[in-house]
Amino acid sequence: RKKEIVNPRQIAMFLAREILEDSLVTISNAFDRDHTTVMHGIDKIQKQMDEDGSFKEEIDALLKEISE
Repeated sequence: RKKEIVNPRQIAMFLAREILEDSLVTISNAFDRDHTTVMHGIDKIQKQMDEDGSFKEEIDALLKEISE
């Protein structure tokens, strides 16, 4: 499990949850992961956003760009 792969995947899972508002099971099927893995990834990204303002700004910018 390489950080350069895991972190972007967790961000993608977080974005999918925020934008699509799909269930964890639906997202886990799309990423070929267990729903608990998706839950952990989303929680990890949310925690990182809470702790790091610049990271939150990056994620918010991604959300805005995707939503336009």
